[in-house]
Amino acid sequence: MFGALVKTWHPIAALSLALVACAQSGANRSAVIRCTPGDRVDVSCGCIGLGDACDGNAGIRLCDGSFANGTCTDAEAVTIAADRNQCSERCPLATTYCPTSGMVAISTFAYPDYAGDTASYSCRWSARTTPITPTRPMTSFTCMPGEIVTASCGCEGLGRYCEGDPLMRACAPGTACTDSASSLASNDDTCDNCPLVRATCPTSGSIVIATASLFGTSSPYRCDLGASGEVSGTLRASGI
Repeated sequence: MFGALVKTWHPIAALSLALVACAQSGANRSAVIRCTPGDRVDVSCGCIGLGDACDGNAGIRLCDGSFANGTCTDAEAVTIAADRNQCSERCPLATTYCPTSGMVAISTFAYPDYAGDTASYSCRWSARTTPITPTRPMTSFTCMPGEIVTASCGCEGLGRYCEGDPLMRACAPGTACTDSASSLASNDDTCDNCPLVRATCPTSGSIVIATASLFGTSSPYRCDLGASGEVSGTLRASGI
């Protein structure tokens, strides 16, 4: 379910809306919206059903609202979207995750990166939040000893989503599962940046799937995983 976003300065806060919109035309203007920390935030004027189709060559910046002082500049931005190829035309789609402040500052601007483009544009945007369940670093699955278990967060129909660049390991229960030496299998890129591992179910009848960011704790990632056994089919998960 999509969460509601509300402009901090607008009286419609009492309305139950899934989207907020603001007309931006011909100048750099900003708005600050509220969100739930950790949720995914998508902002667009013409992509994925958000906003109205843009005119001219528009760009969108997203900033942490607590640092932006009501604006969002290139230096402050965590996301800058100004690529014609993001949609069927030239409309931008900007995505970030709601910061701990619970505020995202949004600014639109003209992006004259092609000869003949002018500073005139319009970008009537709207924003949408999607709650994301925090990634569990370790999950155990019940499996049949000896069967091949496949686990992923986005490849081959297993798992719901993969964000960032996660690393995945399959391990036997009771092991640290923090490096390749202690794992039965490991992988970081199978489909785009999403991992997939295959390993034999241990004699204990349980297998541990661990995830981490490929680039360390400073790089956020999300990996909602699923697992399947060649005999058991979809495997039941339990936290450890």
